[in-house]
Amino acid sequence: MAQLFNSIHQKLFVQAKSKQSSRVKKQESLSYAYGSQDTMDLLSYAGLEESETYVVIDDTYIRTLFISGFPYIASTGWLNMLINFNHNIDISYHLEQVDAALALPKLTRKITELESTKRAMQRRGAIIGSEITDPLESAVALKNKIQRGQEKLFQISIYIALSAPSLSELHKMTTLLETVLAARLFYTKIATFQQLEGLQSVLPRAENLLAQKRNLDSSSAALTFPFVSSELVQDGGILYGVNRSNNSLVILDRFSLHNANSIVFAQSGSGKSYTAKVEILRQLMQGTKVIVIDPEREYEQLTKSVHGTYIRLSAHSKEKINLFDLSITTTDAHDDNLATHVQDLTDILSLMLDGLSAEEKGVLDKAIMHTYKGFGWTLTKSLKRKKDFPLLKDLHKTLKTMKQRKLASRLEKYTKGSLSQVFDSQTNISVENRLIVFDIKDLSESLRQIMLVVISNFVYNQVICRSSADILRQITWL
Repeated sequence: MAQLFNSIHQKLFVQAKSKQSSRVKKQESLSYAYGSQDTMDLLSYAGLEESETYVVIDDTYIRTLFISGFPYIASTGWLNMLINFNHNIDISYHLEQVDAALALPKLTRKITELESTKRAMQRRGAIIGSEITDPLESAVALKNKIQRGQEKLFQISIYIALSAPSLSELHKMTTLLETVLAARLFYTKIATFQQLEGLQSVLPRAENLLAQKRNLDSSSAALTFPFVSSELVQDGGILYGVNRSNNSLVILDRFSLHNANSIVFAQSGSGKSYTAKVEILRQLMQGTKVIVIDPEREYEQLTKSVHGTYIRLSAHSKEKINLFDLSITTTDAHDDNLATHVQDLTDILSLMLDGLSAEEKGVLDKAIMHTYKGFGWTLTKSLKRKKDFPLLKDLHKTLKTMKQRKLASRLEKYTKGSLSQVFDSQTNISVENRLIVFDIKDLSESLRQIMLVVISNFVYNQVICRSSADILRQITWL
């Protein structure tokens, strides 16, 4: 018997010693593991300090608030001022659907309580305010909609974590946020003595540890969708800048709008030309054709950089534009373009001749038509032309033939005088390049006004007669 007892005792002793040895080895391995750095050590913070209204993580002060009260009426974008709050904040939404079988009994009990309170106040002769009538009406309407299947009940929790480098800055941000939300009848509270729970509720872990829930119907809950801030992003557009309210990119395709015109206003030296040049480069990358009228010679270097066409117009330049050039080929002859061009040409000549009376405009219109007819162009039939377009000297001859010597003499300055080389020549430029720049810096002030009209009319005719509707959409004027 004694031998059996000694044998059992010896076996238990060996087992105990073996367990103790394995426990010591496990502790040694754990101490070695704890002494090394893992991924969690690299990602986690160095230290955390918790106070009743904030926590400090790595010298960053963080305060969590929750929305405790909502306005009676919700409209689209009712939380825009929170999304666009221009400070370092993290916003967390927790949305949970409430089963209708559980919601209806609670709504019925709430309606009964409010009805009882209302009747008690009526018996006392007290004034019944909106604090009773508004919740009662809302509860009755919500109950009816839930019973009809038109609405569902949700519980929503909205948490806001403010981050600041100092405690004073954190206090300022908290006051500003409370003021902004209170202006829209939102009531906020600081998660006092629950800052750790609040911080964990803000983290993207789908854990609502703070559990500060408010009831909303499906229509109101849908209006809290966070991505409703003012963003402007269009497919196929170019980058114009950054939205300062929410730091989103402004990407706009202005040719997709009903009116693609734009104009830049700013004080001197603020970057108007730079903005225009950046837009030109980005439009060129999109395959847009760009035409620039440059009165100050600011786009010459840009044109050389992108291998564009730079046209320098002056009294002695080699590049010429014929005022009578319709920009119509033998296959694209349009009768209505001739009538339109005659009217534009009459306006240009009126500007060149320092104004015309109604009678003189009528005579000039007739003379222009006669001049075009001599080169095979009429309003009813466009003949295949074998010659160039008429010149100003041809119009001058027609006026003399019509015995309009007064108009002819006024026109001689541009046909035989000092300005005969400016307009009285055939067109020798082309606008087929993707970037065309017209430089008019060397022109005098009086000629510059005329050349602006001439260039505009010439380019318009080039675009109208040679481009399809899709290409017209891609012309940019600057």
